[in-house]
Amino acid sequence: MNIKFECRYLRAASAVAALVLGACATGQAGMGTAPSGQQSARDVDARMLLAADTRSADTLLVDSLLADALNGAPSPATAEARARTGRAVLLIGQVAMRERYAVLRQLLLHPDTAIAANAAFALGLVRDTASLSVLERALAGAPNAVAAEAAWSLSRIGQPARAVLHGALGAEVREQRRGPAVRAALLYAGAAVGPVPARDMEFFLNDNSPDVAFAAAYSLVRPRVASATRALLGARAHPDAMVRTQVASAAAYNMAGDSLGPMALSALDGLLNDTSLHVRVQAVRSLATHVVRDTPTNTRGGVSAPPPDVPDSLLTRIRARVIAALEDSAPAVRVTAAETLGALRITDSTLWSGAFSTDTAYMIQRAVLTNALRVGMLQEQLVAWQSHPDDWRRVASLELQPTGAGALSAAERTRWARTDASPRLRAMAV
Repeated sequence: MNIKFECRYLRAASAVAALVLGACATGQAGMGTAPSGQQSARDVDARMLLAADTRSADTLLVDSLLADALNGAPSPATAEARARTGRAVLLIGQVAMRERYAVLRQLLLHPDTAIAANAAFALGLVRDTASLSVLERALAGAPNAVAAEAAWSLSRIGQPARAVLHGALGAEVREQRRGPAVRAALLYAGAAVGPVPARDMEFFLNDNSPDVAFAAAYSLVRPRVASATRALLGARAHPDAMVRTQVASAAAYNMAGDSLGPMALSALDGLLNDTSLHVRVQAVRSLATHVVRDTPTNTRGGVSAPPPDVPDSLLTRIRARVIAALEDSAPAVRVTAAETLGALRITDSTLWSGAFSTDTAYMIQRAVLTNALRVGMLQEQLVAWQSHPDDWRRVASLELQPTGAGALSAAERTRWARTDASPRLRAMAV
């Protein structure tokens, strides 16, 4: 699930944190009794915290705090009191007060959108299938803040809500009635309950809101189906870098396969030169997968099968592009390229030596050396690092020592480490 979407859980966590800040009273009323007029706001906050922490259904407390809201009274005058009412709404969902789910459905229509949005969110916490119809109505006609939470709650209900969510997406394509927050929430929610028609996602890729366009791109990556991958690869020149990062992800072999491989490689050629380092990092990673070719089709009867042969011309092309990325202006791209070399089936010592000498940064040289040693290359560089003036490289020379015949024994490694000037290397001998 996308981070932005899942972070709605932080609302419940924030409510608990707010209660912690308020629970500093010297006394606390017992649960199971209605708050008295003499109780301070801190006492009430402490009692809500106790109910949330122990997952106790303190219905008397909730009823007293929500009485005015249920009777149609105006929202409390102070921000603190309004926040307390909102936390009481969330408490129903946090502790799953089944006998008060009907209260949440009623509060979906409250004129205070913060209260109504909390009610929609709380229904999602408990995945109340009986609330599907009221959430559908909220999605269609409630204010944007409430509708966005209703979309999330419908995704939590799951498959029973699939038709509602996908239908709402189709209606949004035709009518475009909702704000960006609702459109984005709909996209995340629709993708969570099953693949959304690629034609609808492609429409939202061109949305003028970056958040909506990213949500569409994320939703196209998620199902890993050809129609969605094809639509996303067509957005390689999208103006938003976050969308182009998703395009680079979709260009991986396990997404594109053989049928869309040429289209994916063509997209990666451009994305490797993207202005965003995040796009270039992902492009390098995806490019290497066209050599590894790790897909579910490479397993037969539960046993891994060798990946199909990669044409020499394609291997040469991919190697050249990854090695070129070792000279990228961004260190993150260079490190990624160095870490990727091990997947490229390089057996030419000249290529390994050239890659090692391209950059003098420790992290990049270590990544190149690690991959080269796995195929028996650059042994001379490992030996040279044993007496290198840089402490980190001497430590690495010990850490990267091979095992097996001809390797240093444990006693030899210990003697070597104990005589080094670096405290870190000496500590490795202990």
